[in-house]
This record gives sequence, structure tokens and C-alpha cells, in this order.
Amino acid sequence: QLVVPMASSGVVVVRVVIVGDAAVGKTSLAAALVVGTQEGDTTTATRQQQVVPDVLPPVSVTVEGRPVLMVDTASPVPAVVVGGGPPLVAASCDAVRAADVVCVVYDATRAETFDRVASFWLPALRKLRERSVPVVLAGNKLDLKSTGSTTPQDDVVDRVNALMSANQEIEAYVECSAKDRLYLQDVLSVSLKAALFPTAVLYNATEALLQPKCEQALCRIFRLFDADNDGVMSDYDLNKFQLRCFHEALSSAAIAQVKETVGKIESDAVQPSGLTIQGFLVLHRELLRKGDAEVVWGVLRNFGYTDDLSLREDLLYPHIAVGDDHVCEPSYGGVLFLHNLFNKYDRDGDEALSSQELDELFLTTPGMPWGAEFAQYVNTDAAGNLSLAGFLAQWWLATALDPRLTLAYLVYLGYDGDVTTSINVEPRIGGRRALYHCFVFGSRGSGKSSLADALIGKRFLARYQPTMVGRATCGAVSCAGTDKYLVMREFVSDAEALGSEALMRECDVACIVYDAASIESQANEVGRCGRITAASVAAAGITDSVVRCGGRSAAERVRGAGDHSGARTLTWRPARCWAAATVSCRCIADAQTGNAAARVASAYAVGCAVPRSAAHAGVWRMRRRPRRDTAAYRLPGNCRCPASNPAVPQGAHRCSLLSNPRTPNQKSNTVPNH
Repeated sequence: QLVVPMASSGVVVVRVVIVGDAAVGKTSLAAALVVGTQEGDTTTATRQQQVVPDVLPPVSVTVEGRPVLMVDTASPVPAVVVGGGPPLVAASCDAVRAADVVCVVYDATRAETFDRVASFWLPALRKLRERSVPVVLAGNKLDLKSTGSTTPQDDVVDRVNALMSANQEIEAYVECSAKDRLYLQDVLSVSLKAALFPTAVLYNATEALLQPKCEQALCRIFRLFDADNDGVMSDYDLNKFQLRCFHEALSSAAIAQVKETVGKIESDAVQPSGLTIQGFLVLHRELLRKGDAEVVWGVLRNFGYTDDLSLREDLLYPHIAVGDDHVCEPSYGGVLFLHNLFNKYDRDGDEALSSQELDELFLTTPGMPWGAEFAQYVNTDAAGNLSLAGFLAQWWLATALDPRLTLAYLVYLGYDGDVTTSINVEPRIGGRRALYHCFVFGSRGSGKSSLADALIGKRFLARYQPTMVGRATCGAVSCAGTDKYLVMREFVSDAEALGSEALMRECDVACIVYDAASIESQANEVGRCGRITAASVAAAGITDSVVRCGGRSAAERVRGAGDHSGARTLTWRPARCWAAATVSCRCIADAQTGNAAARVASAYAVGCAVPRSAAHAGVWRMRRRPRRDTAAYRLPGNCRCPASNPAVPQGAHRCSLLSNPRTPNQKSNTVPNH
């Protein structure tokens, strides 16, 4: 047997509103509930009945350690039309709208007052409330029933059961006496339980089935504890679930008894290794059938579910302070959780998630957050299945773009502990950033999309396909022995990015792509670089004296770009970046050389985006156009470009790297991984 303490709900003070027809004794009942007399003290009770007002003001009492506010209402009088029969007064309507539970009182000696529960009171409550409120039936004047009632007790029970079966909001039925103070404590206890643990939200008593939202929530909880994803909750998993919810372990005998009980109800719900998901649902359905709604609510609220079976907002979207000069990235704990999640749902062990495996992974969430076209933006295998590198890259990208969405989905997926520890908030300049945004600019047909696709290992397509909408790819790039994540963002036109200061503030490095075989494309390069520099100056507030091109400011360069078409070297400091750099490389991505050379540009971009210390904040100078004589190039000894890599086809990449401007007696600096 599962024993659980009273679970807390979102209700701080339980508001019990008492309604009923005239002369049924609802005000006397409310007064008797708050008077501190002992059961059967008829002298005090009689004196109480003589001084009861027409309507008792709201009174606070304590029931089982929980504060309860008792609210009495006036009898129906002509004031506000609510439905058939006498309407309610406005004050009664307001009280019902704010109620946590409504106690409908009728006279146990007058059958017509019971009939009006179904004909008037329940329809009136439904009309006043957008969401159904738990209802408790209280048959008052039990002390007069033996002499004043003509209805046999068996008939009363049958009528009450029929009424409760037809109206799911009725949680319980109690007969009591306000005069003799009989079973008054039961009225309070049942009302408190109905407010805190409403059964109708979880269970359809008429059809003996779980409500759809309850079943969905329990299925999510089962999947979170199914560690090996085999569809069976083992004894170890069941005990882990028990400890999480009730802080008490189950013995082997207790676990065997639970499985035996479930097996008697549905034989296929239990396997030798444990409970199936159907068995888990049967267990909770049986608890609800027996009236143990507080146990099921204890499970649901432990996992953050509210009274309407949605996850709490503060759990899904905790407060995190992210300034304009900061970025969000997955932490080590977040990456480890995602890695383990990938392995859990990689059933066939092929190190890639198929569409079916992805659907299973996101069953505990509202749905996949990336859209069906995500495979175009991250690394996949030859069959189009999402690889581990692509899976992690997608989460890095999602966290950078919308950290709140990442936090919510990690909660849905079962992140253990404080979900805010799953991400790091890093300063945009300095810090320990691992993700950088590279904006790709260039003329149409220069190969921007091919460069972005090379980052995620996509096959080169010789057929030109113009970019009709902006896109972004995200992939890992090795830099100085560690993996950095680069987001390459391509735009339909340069103006789309350059015209937005907000977008340019996100840019860590710009990559200008031009067609080496086109003189026009090469001629446009200088002007484009000037426009990008000016836009980054405006977005980051860098002064003209900081950004220089051929000894002239960025603004001057934009005005007279044609005057600098013959410049041999370009210097440029990207916005919000310690290092000043201009990258110029020649990438050949075709059927003969593949995408190896194009991936080198990604390494260049990361090398420029990674912040340097102030001591290295010089200007990197690289030749705008590479020489055709590769033997004339002098490369650093640790250069990893394909020109010094025998595994890459000869001529796939050519570059010329000059040393950083340095003071006397200072050694030459080189760019790690370019």
C-alpha cells in the first residue's frame, strides 16, 4: 500500500462557499462549523441557533492544519438571472467564482430541495465558472430525517449515486445535522479534500477511465523513469519513483504485492521485469477508483503539475538574467544530460536518431521544437538521420536563440535538479564562450550556401540553387584543441543584416565570399567589406579611429570605396571582439576537391571570433588575393590548412599569413588553427 502525506497544491487558503435553497439550514450549518463546541453539546447548539443572522460573514477556521475560509451566501432572490428558477444575488455569484469548493446544502427531509440540486444549482455553477469547481453535497437536518422523511434510505442512496455518476464535479456526499452537530467534521474534511485533490480532473467515474490529460501526464512520468527505454519500469525504477514522490523506499514484498494487484486487473500490464506503461496507468486508475486521489495528486504535484494538469510556469520558465552584452550556452551538465538522452533513445546504436526515435524522444514534450526542416541546418548521416554532433549543435543553436525554450524543454525531458544550472550566461566579450555567430556575405552565386553546408558536412551540389530565405547552419569546429560551435547565418541580401543594429550586435565575425573566377565579384569585395565594417561600427559604437582601412576610417572607406579597389591589404576589427582581424582565404569546393577546403574557412572564422587578450589585440593582416605560386607561401609550422596537409588535394586551399604587428623584442604571434 502506498502511503503518502498530504501533498501541497497551489491553494494557500481553501475557500469553501456554502449555497442552497431557502430554509435548508445552510447558515446554521456554517455557524455550527465554526463554533468551537463539542459533538452533541445541544445546549450550546440550541443557543447558537437562536442568534444566527440571515447571512454569516466569512469566517476563517483551521482544518487538518490548513486554513479554510467559510463563506455563507444568501438564498436565491430576484436579482441576477443565472438559469431556471430563482436567480442568485450578485454577492453569491462573486463568491462562487472565487470558490475552491462549493458545498450545496439541501434539506434531507424535503425531496424537492434535493431535486433542485440537479435542476438549478449544478447548471448555475457551470454557468458562473469557466472551469468546473468541485462540489460537495450536504444533506442537512439529519436529526429530523427519521420522523420527517417519507423516502426510504436505500432509495436516497441510489438517487445520490445516480446524481454523482451523471455529474462528475460532485466529489462527495455527506448527511449531517447543524442542530445536533452530527458529522460536521466530515463536511469540513470532505470539502478540504475535494478542494485540494479533485477527483473529476483525474478520473471519469462514469466510464472508469483516466482523464486524457491525467493519462498524458502519467505517461510522461513513466518514460522519465524508464531508464533503459524498454517500455518496462523495473523494480529498481519503481523504487526510484517511490523515493522521488514519497521519500520512502518499498520493500521487495511490497513491490511484489503492487505487481500482483495490477496483474489481477490486467494480466498483460505486468512483465517479469516490471510494470509496463499500461500497468503504471492501471495502478493509478485503481487508486482513483478507491478514492485515493491524494496519492495520485501527490505524484503529479511532485513533478510540477498544477490543478489543471499543466506544468508550473515558474518550473518551465525560471528567471534568468541575460543582458544585451551576454549570451546563453549549454553548461557541462546540460551537455551531459543531452548526450545521455541521445544514447537512451538511440535504440539501434547507429549513433544517429531516426525520425521514429526522435518522435519517441519528444513524447514527453509538446512536440519537437525545431520544425521538420531542421536536418538542413545541422549534421546528419547519409540517410538523413540526426547525428550526435547535429543533435548537440541544434541545442547549442536553440539555446543561443531562445534560452527560455531550451529550459522549458529540458524540464519536459526530465532534467534532474535546478534547470537553470543547465545553461551558462557568458559575457559576449571575453568569458568562456563556445558558440560564435558568423554572418556570411557575398554576391549571388559566389558559394555562400556551399560554405555554410560544408560546416555541417553536407555534400557539395554543383547545381546552383539561389537562396530564397535566410538560413543558418550550426556545427562544431576544432579550435586550439577544443570544440567551438559556429553558427553560419546566410541572408537573402546584405541589407537584411546590415540594416538591423540588433542583428549586427550578434555578429562575432563576418565572412565575405566571392567568386575567384569572377573579376566583378572580386571588385565588389572591398565595397562590401566597408559596408559591413560601417554597420558593425554603428551597432557596437566603435569610433572611426579604431577601425582603419588603408590608413583611412571606415566611414571614409564607405564614401570612397572605389579609391581603395587596388588596396593590397585590408584591416578590420569585427564588432564587439577583442582581436582585430581580416580573413581572406581561397576555398575551392567542387566535385574534385570536395568540401575539405570550405571547412577551413570555418576554422578561420572561429579563430577570428575567439576573443584574445589585450596583449594580442593587434591587427591580423592577410593578403586580399592569394598568389598563384603556392611554393611562395610561408606558413607557420603549426598551420593545419590543407596546403600543408597531404590528405587534402593539392591546391584546395591557399593562404598567406603575416605576423601580428609587434613591439620590439616581442615574438611573432600566429593564429591558432587560423
